[in-house]
Amino acid sequence: MEDQIPALQAKILDEEKSCHNKLKEIEDEWEKTRPRTAEYTPKEALDQLNIVGKKISTSNAEWIRICKAKELLDMELGDPLRLQNLVEDHQLLKGVWGEIHKVWQTIDVINETTLAAYVHKKVKEALDKILEQMNAFPNRLRSHSVYDEYKALL
Repeated sequence: MEDQIPALQAKILDEEKSCHNKLKEIEDEWEKTRPRTAEYTPKEALDQLNIVGKKISTSNAEWIRICKAKELLDMELGDPLRLQNLVEDHQLLKGVWGEIHKVWQTIDVINETTLAAYVHKKVKEALDKILEQMNAFPNRLRSHSVYDEYKALL
């Protein structure tokens, strides 16, 4: 067993290097493509967040596995919480966009209404209800710039 420890340590170091490169790519992709403005529709933003979220989740699990293996082999430990900020940012954005998507479905219904069926009073009531829903978002969601941009669109 003692003979195999250096080989295992070398293999873990190779995996760590590979994983580190993946993490760097994901962090760069996140900075470039995260939907943080109203230029995205809520559906597009959620789709983008789901794609990146899978990559983040998979890579985070792999990174934690490598950190645990290094600990077991008495190697210098890596930071198992390296992606924690990215994970939290992703969850926050997903929460904001999820709530905006729910609200924006009403806007889509209004937009699909034909001009002949358009009733000003009902549309005004629907928009007021949407504003109330958005104002009821938790503070952590309301503090995000996406919330402000979409609220301004109303």
